[in-house]
Order: sequence, then C-alpha cells, then structure tokens
Amino acid sequence: MSMIISERDNHIIILTKDNKYEHRPSDSYNKLKYGTYNSNRIFFTWDNEARVEETYDDRIFNCYYKDQLLQLRKSNDICTAILDNDKDLFVEVFKKDYYNLHKAHLIEGMINNNPDFKDRVKRTKDDCFIVDDVFKVDGHANTSVLESVRSKKPRWKSLCTVIKGTNKKRTIKTKEVGDIEVDQATLNCMSKVLYLMQPMLWDTVVWNQIPTWLKKIYKAEIDCAYLNKYLGTIDEE
Repeated sequence: MSMIISERDNHIIILTKDNKYEHRPSDSYNKLKYGTYNSNRIFFTWDNEARVEETYDDRIFNCYYKDQLLQLRKSNDICTAILDNDKDLFVEVFKKDYYNLHKAHLIEGMINNNPDFKDRVKRTKDDCFIVDDVFKVDGHANTSVLESVRSKKPRWKSLCTVIKGTNKKRTIKTKEVGDIEVDQATLNCMSKVLYLMQPMLWDTVVWNQIPTWLKKIYKAEIDCAYLNKYLGTIDEE
C-alpha cells in the first residue's frame, strides 16, 4: 500500500509499499489515488446513472453515464469531479468526448433534421460542407466556390467570406446522453453555410468573387424572390 506522507505546492511525496520515497506531480489524480485510495484502483459512483471505474492502467477510466460507456484518459478532470463530488463536471467531460467520438453522426443528424438544410447541404467524409453543390466550407470555416460545372472533376476556388457578430451556443438533442453542446469550430462552419444559403445577404466582396455563370443564377433567384414578395403584397391589398 502506497500513501502520501508530504504535500508541497507542486508535488507530493509518496511512501511506496516497498518503503521507497517517490515524488509525483501534485495533481487531482495523484491526490485522490494516493490520498484517498492508497494507490488502489479508483471507483466512484455519483448516482444510478453516473459512475467511474479506473482500469488496471493508471489514469485510464471506464466511465458510465446513462447506460453509455466511454474509456477516458482525462484523469485530472475526472478526479477533480470526484474530489468535489461534482457530477455536473463529470457529465460535461463525458459529453465532450461522446460528442467528439460521434461527431460525424451527430452533425449529419442535425443537417437532416433541419428542413432548410436537408436538400441543400451535404457533409463530406473529410468534414467539409457542400452548399447547393456549388459552395464548400471546410472544417476550418474556409469557403470555396465551384469554378465551372463543365469540368468532370470539381475545381474549387477560394472564396473570401466574413461573418460579422458571434455565434450563439447550440446544442444537439440525443436519446443517449441528452443535450450536447456543438463545438465552436462547427458553429463557425455552420454560420458560413447559412450565409452562403442566403444570397440576399451577400456583400459586394462575395459577389465580385463568384463566377459569372453562377452570379446569373443567384441574381435570377433573388429577383424572383423579390417579385413574389411584391406580388404577394399587392394581392393582400
């Protein structure tokens, strides 16, 4: 059995079962492992839906939440949640990893469940979004436009787009673990996608970068939208 015999600001001193002294970082994991559990595996239960079990490998935990199992290596976050008896922190850590693990499926579902996105936005295997088959937004929110529809292989040209303002937080509802917060990088991508779907919002910088053939299509679409709006106003009168 190993135990803590001294604590300093940035490290702890442990007396091992072999009567040797070891210096370890003074982090949440080591404090819990050698302070509370005397070097034994860590087990902790918050309630019937949240619990953790340390594996036989140090700092690796089997984490359970709402019948879902993840093996996590975020030992200090998990141990801080245990030391503070903070279930919310554990759930936050669990959901972040769950989101990263299932991100492709979750984002795909978010697109398919949105009637505005469903037929106009596609997600590729390399984490890009294709808008109306003519715009592309990559995982870093960089945008491109299709140069020509005549070439067999799509040729994309860089498109400078600037979105003003900040993105509001967004969550995805799941049956497995409840609401999950969408990461900032994806929010940045989705704001670009929404912008490209609405040509009436484009500034001159965007218009001047779009190929002539595509510009004609979108100008006709805008003219039609304004005409329908105008005729609708006349009908109401």
